[in-house]
Amino acid sequence: MKREIRMWAHPLLLVVLLGSVMVISIASAQASAVGMEKVSIGVTGSDAFNPETRSGGNSPVDGELTDSVIITPDFSSQDIVVSPSLGEEDLITLVFPDSWIRDRNSTDYADRVEVTDAKMILENEYFDEKVGLRYFSPIPITETQSLTVLRIPKKMFELSLAMNDGSISFPMKYFTTYPDLYTMLGEVRVAPPSEPKVYSPANARSTSYVSPPLHGEWAQYYVNPQYAGKPVHLEGLIKPGSFTNNGHEGAIYHEREIYLDGGDAIEYIFFYDEDYYGDKVWLGAAIYDNSDTFQGCPTVKWFDATSRHWYDYDFTISSSGTYYIWFRDCTTGNWKEHIYYDNDDPSTSINRICGSAEIYADVPVQYSFEAITDRMYDEYVKTNDGLTKSPGEVFYWVDYTGEDRTYCNMNAWITTSGWIATYHECDSTL
Repeated sequence: MKREIRMWAHPLLLVVLLGSVMVISIASAQASAVGMEKVSIGVTGSDAFNPETRSGGNSPVDGELTDSVIITPDFSSQDIVVSPSLGEEDLITLVFPDSWIRDRNSTDYADRVEVTDAKMILENEYFDEKVGLRYFSPIPITETQSLTVLRIPKKMFELSLAMNDGSISFPMKYFTTYPDLYTMLGEVRVAPPSEPKVYSPANARSTSYVSPPLHGEWAQYYVNPQYAGKPVHLEGLIKPGSFTNNGHEGAIYHEREIYLDGGDAIEYIFFYDEDYYGDKVWLGAAIYDNSDTFQGCPTVKWFDATSRHWYDYDFTISSSGTYYIWFRDCTTGNWKEHIYYDNDDPSTSINRICGSAEIYADVPVQYSFEAITDRMYDEYVKTNDGLTKSPGEVFYWVDYTGEDRTYCNMNAWITTSGWIATYHECDSTL
């Protein structure tokens, strides 16, 4: 018995979407990467641990480095509002016959897909009434074709069209292949809408708690002079790791920090918070707007990463002054989004990236703890002149910094694939 699938050409939708793309008119993107990996999850590169030298750096501003990093607030005493994953209304599903996309993939990288002529991508619209899935294809689809499917946020699709002259450019890991149409319709899950959840520390911490001093170490990379003013996009891969806590109450953060040329900064935060809310790890996307010292409370959006899955991250600066942040759960395929509009004096490019290990703690500590994030990777950079580059080419190593690095340890290195990789540790024995 055949299911009912409605199909029609949709020129009006194409005109509207492409029109919105032209309004967005974002700058191109650049990504920075170094790394190595022991697990098989689309991670490539050397498995040899080669940390950057800890004897010094080559930055022209060595004396300023210690004071020019983000001081993440102690969020332990604040409610954590956990945002849901994107619902179906914020996603777009693109379906390509496998042979069609293979023939048209024009990328120079084996792990990426680039397809030109966006007018063809939305040529045909389908709606499966049984599943409730709406999807698009450049050519009519038959029931027996092998299919390659891309499910991403709608705004991410629009940005890619704008930054690539009406084409799309994404990592291959965003695509899924199915042997036929019915397998695809049976396995793709329509994303239902959901509401934020609030976690409050009111009954989970001691009433006498006062935020202790911050300790931290940063591993710093600066943009190479030949790429200054060009990186506008950075994508990578992150995963929270192991955590044991015997009563310590201060916040523990492992972060990737992205500094912009106009005085703004972005950071991805793994907030290890087992003592307050049970076994919880929060993933935060924080934005600091025009902060000379990068102190104070940022605009932050929290997601629940307690499952400890791998997450793809994607950051883009648009030419209109909008900062786009996406996380993709590599296990579930769910997408999380944080968009910030800098309407007065937005930055235009990335000029520095850091990995950090930070903790709020007294010296000595009363209770033991250990938190390890085994890897954060920066995989690709895109530039405002349309180039896709490895982070190891775009950024150069500077130094490990931090005024008080008690309990904190960072290691950073570049993989054979040109990724930037960082190892983060906070331990009461350090």
